[in-house]
Amino acid sequence: MSRRWTAVLRAERDAARAADDRIQELLDTVDLPPDCAYRVQLVVSELVTNAVLHGYQGATGGPIRLEITIGADRVSVAVEDEGSGLDDDPGRELPVESDATTGRGMFIVRQIATEVEVTPLASGGTRIVARLPIQRDQEEGK
Repeated sequence: MSRRWTAVLRAERDAARAADDRIQELLDTVDLPPDCAYRVQLVVSELVTNAVLHGYQGATGGPIRLEITIGADRVSVAVEDEGSGLDDDPGRELPVESDATTGRGMFIVRQIATEVEVTPLASGGTRIVARLPIQRDQEEGK
C-alpha cells in the first residue's frame, strides 16, 4: 500500500524552506529510515529550488506542484512548474566551471535517486520525477 501526499507552493525565494516544513509533517507520520527521509528532503529542496530559479527564472508567484508517494520499497518525488521549460535533460554531468554558482542541483538529484524523469509539458513548464529506494536495515525485519 502506498501513501500519496500533495501540496502546491508558490515560486518565491523561500519555497524550498516552505516545502521542507510541509514535508516534515508527512515524514513524521511515516516509517522511513532516517537516511531515506533526509534524501527525500534533499531531493525536494533541490527540485523546488530549480523550479524557482530555472523554471520561473526568479519570477515569483507561479505554482509549484509537489507530490510525494511512499511505497513499500521506494519513494517518488514529483515537482512540476509552469515556467519556461527545459531545453535539455540537465544534471547528467557536474558543471565544468569550478566557480559555477548554479548547475549542481540536478546533478545531486541524479546521484541520490535511482531514476529521474524530466518531462517538458506541452503547456510550458517541466515535471521532474525522482525515485529513491527505501533501504531498510536488515535488523528491522527481525
